[in-house]
Amino acid sequence: PKDVNERAKKLLNDTASYSIGAYTHSQGLNVIRETVCDFICERDGLSRSDNLIKPENIFLTDGASPGIKYVLQTLIGGPNDGILIPIPQYPLYSATIDLLGGQKIGYFLDEDKEWGFDVNEAQRAVNDAKKKGTTPQAICFINPGNPTGNVMSDEDIRGAIQLAKKENLVILAD
Repeated sequence: PKDVNERAKKLLNDTASYSIGAYTHSQGLNVIRETVCDFICERDGLSRSDNLIKPENIFLTDGASPGIKYVLQTLIGGPNDGILIPIPQYPLYSATIDLLGGQKIGYFLDEDKEWGFDVNEAQRAVNDAKKKGTTPQAICFINPGNPTGNVMSDEDIRGAIQLAKKENLVILAD
C-alpha cells in the first residue's frame, strides 16, 4: 500500500546509509522520536511550543527491560543508593538492583485496598532506609500492578508524586 511505502521511505531517509541495518543514534531514529513526540502532544493536549516535551529528550529502547536497566544504571552509583520498589512486584526491578549493587527499598502494597499504593507505607520505607544509611534515589510505580493488576487511583498517583517531590526521588512509572 502507498502509505506503507511512504512511511518506509521516510524511515530510510532518516538513516545514514538508507538502510535499517546500520547503526542509528543511541536515542533511536530521530524521525521516530519526532512521531512519538507528536503522539504524546496530541494525546495529552500539548504543543511542542509548550517545551514540556521535545524529541531530543525521548530515548527509544528495544523493550521496557533494557530501558529500566539503563535508568537504574544511571541512578545506582554505589552500594548505598536505593530504589523504592513495591512488594509484591515484577522481579525485573529487584534483580536489576541486585545486579547493579544497589539497595532494594521495599514498600508494601495494601492488600485491603486491592494491593493499592499507601503513601504512608512508602514514607515509612524511605525513613527506614535513611536510618540504615541508604540514600533513596527513585521510587517505582507499576501501574497497573504486576502481578496484582491494581490500577492506582488519581489520589494515589498524586500522593506518590508529592512523596517523590518531597524526598527528591526520580519517578519510575512502569
